[in-house]
Amino acid sequence: MRRWYVIGSMRILVHIGIAALSVWALFMQDFSPLAVSAVALFFVLHLIGIFHGKYSEVPVGDQMGAVVGSGRNMYDRLVHLAFGLLSSPLFYEFGLRIGVDDPWRYAFPAIMVLAVSAAFEIFEWANLVIRGDSDNEGPELQGDIWDTHKDMLLAGVGSLVFSAIQAAILYI
Repeated sequence: MRRWYVIGSMRILVHIGIAALSVWALFMQDFSPLAVSAVALFFVLHLIGIFHGKYSEVPVGDQMGAVVGSGRNMYDRLVHLAFGLLSSPLFYEFGLRIGVDDPWRYAFPAIMVLAVSAAFEIFEWANLVIRGDSDNEGPELQGDIWDTHKDMLLAGVGSLVFSAIQAAILYI
């Protein structure tokens, strides 16, 4: 039991370190306050899940599930939607820096969000297989065989919402 507590504590410290370094690096690279704040907010949401051990144990997720009539903890879905919405300002600015032009400027954040989401879901799947939870009953999937697809869809929707708002602000 003590070994898992130490491993869990180290995992939390590593995540906090990565979050702090990422926000600092973005700040030092002169990304806008919106992009840095959005990424910092995403890390806060992510760290809330990490502090509870896993997203499926965050109490507010159970309340969200009850509101939408689902028996599952919906915090995972919230974080994936937030990833799409909150990482898109960073990807938009990165696209501008590398010379992505119209109309791809607005699609670039969604493309990047979906690519990162796919990489994360593959990592999550590999983690399940290594642990021996490949029967779709692991804590990440909560018994939903379509969890990976829904997570990526929500991240993509979050990114498209950002792109639509950004395009509307610039062209209206």
